[in-house]
Amino acid sequence: MNWLAILRALLGLASSLTSYLQNKQLIEAGEAQAIAEGLKNAQAATEKARKARRDALRKFDDSGGVPDDEDPNLRD
Repeated sequence: MNWLAILRALLGLASSLTSYLQNKQLIEAGEAQAIAEGLKNAQAATEKARKARRDALRKFDDSGGVPDDEDPNLRD
């Protein structure tokens, strides 16, 4: 093998390694974005649930602790 073939093989290896590292970086960035979006959605859902709980407690307290006729869980 002459020196040109060795140099060509080394450059091919370097190119493959660079391509691999770039792809890995893109995948990790995509994963980070997906995690961030999932956390943001979870936070929004949690805040929505907290608001619903506050509203339900406020409505229950305003009615004197007695459920009104609009309560879908009222069985009487």
